[in-house]
Amino acid sequence: MERLTPHEVDELLSLLTPHTAKHADSILDLRELLLQGGHPGKCVRCFFTLSQSLAGTPNDGVARLRRWLERNIELSVTANGKCLETIPFRSHPGTDLETFCRNAIRNIRLDRAYRQRAITIRFQYRAAA
Repeated sequence: MERLTPHEVDELLSLLTPHTAKHADSILDLRELLLQGGHPGKCVRCFFTLSQSLAGTPNDGVARLRRWLERNIELSVTANGKCLETIPFRSHPGTDLETFCRNAIRNIRLDRAYRQRAITIRFQYRAAA
């Protein structure tokens, strides 16, 4: 994972303008997660909350945050406790978290020939190169 300095985190998040207290909470939560290397799924949830709240308004912060997540987070596809593959995280503007996850699972089911019926996905940080 590409670690950000406190200055870089603050600079990135300063570009996000919260519209409500809930969104301000998401920015503060995201700040803490980014500084401490918190759970990647929580980072993604905060990202989707913020990107949905700022949809329709030009915001360089959302785009920069998306690029950072796409460089540092991936989806781990598992079945029976075994990792089958990892997939780079790629989000599309206007997509919410639920739609993203449903599409990812659907694409995995349609594009792969896994024998296992119970497949799960989870967000994880990419291993350092």
